[in-house]
Amino acid sequence: IARLNADGSLDSSWIGSALANIHCVVLQPDGKILAGGGPSPGLLVRMNADGSTDTSFNAGNLLDGLDMYVFDLALQPDGEILVGGNYTSWDTVPHPYPHRFARLHADGSLDTTFFGPGLGPNGPIDGWAVYTIALQPDGRVLIGGEFTGYDVIGRNRIARLMGADGSVAIADEQRTGSISVYPNPGNELFTVASDVADGPYRYEVLDALGRKLMDSGTQLTPFTLDLSFLAAGTYTLRWHGDGRHGSVPLVKQ
Repeated sequence: IARLNADGSLDSSWIGSALANIHCVVLQPDGKILAGGGPSPGLLVRMNADGSTDTSFNAGNLLDGLDMYVFDLALQPDGEILVGGNYTSWDTVPHPYPHRFARLHADGSLDTTFFGPGLGPNGPIDGWAVYTIALQPDGRVLIGGEFTGYDVIGRNRIARLMGADGSVAIADEQRTGSISVYPNPGNELFTVASDVADGPYRYEVLDALGRKLMDSGTQLTPFTLDLSFLAAGTYTLRWHGDGRHGSVPLVKQ
């Protein structure tokens, strides 16, 4: 890694911390520098503005190994760090853990709330990767690479995710089967019914930003959904399981 002067000449006074190979660099608002690459002796490092290693940043739980790399990084407005690559292991986090795409806190520790039961792009299967990450103005996240699904939902090499929890964006899900909710709009108690014969399915209530507010666990329909704890507004009921998935808007008065 090197730093250039404004005229494109080499800044010989600046010497940065090195990885074996560097594929991506992100400049933080505080002047610190994130660099990702690999394979050994590390996949992700943060430097101070003068190029010295920021010892307060510890992404050591991102295991390096043979042919494992970080290919892209993105910094969310709240300082959280999105990391894409072909890594499949974390050394300080018990299974399950995310594969190829994860979010780190500002200190480099893993955000364990940011991946679902499907464990991201194609789960633990080797040979897949996330090569590029883009943040949308609405907070959602686009990822591209070599994968055919995300959290058991089919996606052909590109996926859009909710920025809050890393789940596939509700508007992008492909409906299979039919879930109905009534009364809708309603006040506190909603009945969830289905025309699909198999199941049971897992039901989650999300807010407009995609944040999970309630997880009902696996349920057979029909069942009663108690939303008395929520303020009036528009929400989304997401359901998934047994290869099926979908979403239904909910309006609480």
